Amino acid sequence: MNSQNPSSNDQGRDDGISGNNSVSDQGTKSKRRSKKDNDGRNFKCDKCDKTYLSYPALYTHTKLKHSDGNDGKPVLPVFSGRGRGRPRKNTQKRIDPTTEEYFKSEGREGGPTNPIHGFQEVLEGFKYDEYSDYKKFPLYKYLEKFALDAGCIKSLTEGIHKKIDSKPKENGGTSSGDAGGEGVSEEMKETEGQDSLFVNPDSTIYLTRDINNLPEEERSKLSSDEVFAIYLNEISKKINPEYYKTMLKFIIAYRECLNKYGWEKKAENDEVLNNSGANEEVENTTMITPASDVIIAKARELRDKAKGREFSVINNAEHAPEICNEFVTVFLQERSKEISLTKNESIDLTRNICHWLFTECYTCSKVSMIKS
Repeated sequence: MNSQNPSSNDQGRDDGISGNNSVSDQGTKSKRRSKKDNDGRNFKCDKCDKTYLSYPALYTHTKLKHSDGNDGKPVLPVFSGRGRGRPRKNTQKRIDPTTEEYFKSEGREGGPTNPIHGFQEVLEGFKYDEYSDYKKFPLYKYLEKFALDAGCIKSLTEGIHKKIDSKPKENGGTSSGDAGGEGVSEEMKETEGQDSLFVNPDSTIYLTRDINNLPEEERSKLSSDEVFAIYLNEISKKINPEYYKTMLKFIIAYRECLNKYGWEKKAENDEVLNNSGANEEVENTTMITPASDVIIAKARELRDKAKGREFSVINNAEHAPEICNEFVTVFLQERSKEISLTKNESIDLTRNICHWLFTECYTCSKVSMIKS
């Protein structure tokens, strides 16, 4: 606001000041110096042709432009500091990982990708001594079958798709199943009963199984490894080859975590079922709680019955979502070098597969986020 006293106008003229921007006859109007005006620029940079009016200005220029570090780049960035104005808002919206849009986002979208693309490279990063031959890794045989179906390869690898002997027994039965049935190997017979490990690891029915028309009641008969392979096969149709390798890392890591914690989750679930009524609805929980001595003993008993078989090889995917908290908060810290996923991405991918397992009826456990 500009307030002016009329009686002071004459005095203002006598002093050489008027109401406009003009100056007295003896005065001169001040002008901003041009960068091309070298008058008075006595401080010259000894590394370039720049000149400055003061030493502080020259010092700042030297620090920003010529203070090279070990890598030959300036120690201080040209635009260091917070800058002017308010900080920019993060305009990148986080996509719900349980929706179809998640794999359509930038950096992920693409496909179809060969289901065995990058498998050897990714697996070797985990340094499994028992799987020096990457084709012996349990997931590979399923993925190779999907690669054959998609026309990515011409034939299956010999020796990894073993068929079970189906010679008739003396009593007229068969010793085990063949490629067309869910047989039970001799080793697995001992596990039948109250704590049955009902998924047969030796069956080759996956070679003829139609996963697109699989009845819901049959899905509990698939091993976790086969289910993981089905998941990878489905997303391979939507994502680019580079991101598919990220998904391979994630699934192999999640599988390892399931093999580590799955027996306790199964023992815990069995204990709850045994202590509840037959018609009671059991609430599944994914919270991390210390296992009781009873649960630990039960898990040890289940491991003994498995005779060295991994959890994901002989168990279905019912308990797969129940290890999600252990995976995100504990396991990924232990395997950070091999997996190298950000926390947000690991949470998103965990939510994605758990949602998929539930909607595709491979589990009854539904995972939801707890807002703090």
